Amino acid sequence: MNKILLLLVLLPLLSACSGETPTRSLA
Repeated sequence: MNKILLLLVLLPLLSACSGETPTRSLA
């Protein structure tokens, strides 16, 4: 599994845990 794919999967999970959505600003 590519590290990029792992980041794409883990980032939303981490942002959900922190209560923020930084992935939306990146998208």
